[in-house]
Amino acid sequence: MANFNGVNYAKTIAVPAQKANPGEINGRVKWLHESYTCVANVYAIGDIILGPKLPAGAKVIDALVRSPSLGTTGIIDLGFAASTDLDGTAITADPNGLVSGADAGGQAVHKKMSTEAGFMQDFGAEAQVQAIFTEASDAADTLVIQFAVAYVID
Repeated sequence: MANFNGVNYAKTIAVPAQKANPGEINGRVKWLHESYTCVANVYAIGDIILGPKLPAGAKVIDALVRSPSLGTTGIIDLGFAASTDLDGTAITADPNGLVSGADAGGQAVHKKMSTEAGFMQDFGAEAQVQAIFTEASDAADTLVIQFAVAYVID
């Protein structure tokens, strides 16, 4: 059996010691939360609910979408607009990069991030969070859709 040192642990035991990113050793977790009260029954495919922007330096560690039943149909993705990473490299907009396929058609939904590409994504610049209808709703009037993103920042 062998032991292997992770990147950040190796920095702490190096001689001379190297500085690890504080957000990866003792980062503060913050939540971005948004809610939207629907003003119509029907929301079309491609309709977008804009949320707050993730701040520059954020590293995403979790996300969720919560909604009551939006009628017999209504699927929502949670993603982000184009941005840059910490090195300044472009990050392509990803409409389902945080939560994919939260199906509120016929039932309430509370779906968390699982294998989406936005997990552990570092944002070097602000990134607009957005919920996108990928299936139209048919009975959403006055219902509240919520989404949240957990991130670490120094």
